[in-house]
Amino acid sequence: MKKIVVTGATGHLGKKVYDYLSARDDLDVWGLDIRPSDDEKIIVGDITQYEDRWASVFEGCYGVIHLAADRDNQCGWESAIPNNIDASYNVFHAASKHNVKRFVFASSNWVVGGYRFVNANLTPDITPNPVNPYGVTKLVGERTGQYFADHHGMDVVSARIGWTQWTHDNQPGSHMEMGRWGQLMWLSDRDYLHGMEQSLFADINGHVVVNLMSNNKGMKWCLESSKKAIGYEPQDGSPADLPLEVRIKEIFAWMGQRCIPALSKWINNPSF
Repeated sequence: MKKIVVTGATGHLGKKVYDYLSARDDLDVWGLDIRPSDDEKIIVGDITQYEDRWASVFEGCYGVIHLAADRDNQCGWESAIPNNIDASYNVFHAASKHNVKRFVFASSNWVVGGYRFVNANLTPDITPNPVNPYGVTKLVGERTGQYFADHHGMDVVSARIGWTQWTHDNQPGSHMEMGRWGQLMWLSDRDYLHGMEQSLFADINGHVVVNLMSNNKGMKWCLESSKKAIGYEPQDGSPADLPLEVRIKEIFAWMGQRCIPALSKWINNPSF
């Protein structure tokens, strides 16, 4: 029986995968979270500070799914550094110390957020282009995964997880923020759980980055690379629903991300 540890096991994404994997008879699933739980298999620990007390949960562990973080994609550096960078270092260190074979790091599409209004095929090897502290911390996590794969023999999957909503029963639609970009990043619960399972058990060697979102018509994200790397085959998908008010918001967002910075750069450094 393989032991699996899910960090952030009481959170939105963590609880989904903790409950799903716990239903399997061939797995011994444990959790790690800063919040107390009635489940005796979810250990309480503050992973922003390394402590053997919580790190011992990784003893005898085959695989880790590291989801614990400040999930607010607009968080500032004062939270992003301890909760998303320091915490990830500590979990990687604890996993390596206890000879964990497989590490699944919950990355984010904010690593490539700068491509929102750029015509690009978002393959895992595209040059990262984060636009906020949250995206930078997720990129740091991916590079940490590469380091532990190269120097500690750990197999690591950095999963750029799409948008699995807290609200609306996680159904796609025009209510989602960020217009076309946000909607085409939609990830159904079924596809999310399949992606996590494949990330844990697919045959890989070293470090791989994968896109995990549903098969949404018209999206920029490459899913063929995810299928090739870990056998990810999403069953759900949805096109973007773009009524007039959503299109208007997109225009203002485009101006904020593309036009205003370009104009500011030209004003400060005009070329003739």
